[in-house]
Amino acid sequence: MTDDHRVAHPGVGRRGREIRSEPAKLVAEAAAPIGELVDVRIGAGDPSDPTAGLDVARGVSTTRWTVAEASASTALLAADELGLDPARVNPDGGAIAVGDAAAAEDLRMVIDALHAAQPGEEGAALRTGGGAAAMSLWRRS
Repeated sequence: MTDDHRVAHPGVGRRGREIRSEPAKLVAEAAAPIGELVDVRIGAGDPSDPTAGLDVARGVSTTRWTVAEASASTALLAADELGLDPARVNPDGGAIAVGDAAAAEDLRMVIDALHAAQPGEEGAALRTGGGAAAMSLWRRS
């Protein structure tokens, strides 16, 4: 890497484009919080019951729900069981629409939702399946 942090990347045809970055600026921007974690809940139950563990999310009132999708039915079942407004569940698309981030799926759900939320808006990220569920409640700064 050069002293001025220029990196050449292949472009279209024989031309290349140059990307310049200022590491200190990037770190400062990345370090600025865009939200806060309000609550975390974890529950478990009978592994043969697909709704087991969902009690962690009962009674939570929020404007935005991001539900992990092992399949489309996962989000639909959770929304139905919890009585959630379908328009508030994965409003920006879930893993089926935006892609599965594999091991980072839970992180992707929260980061995408925080960026889409308005300041002061709260949201919940929910993962359920196999008789367990985990929920994080967050608020956009």
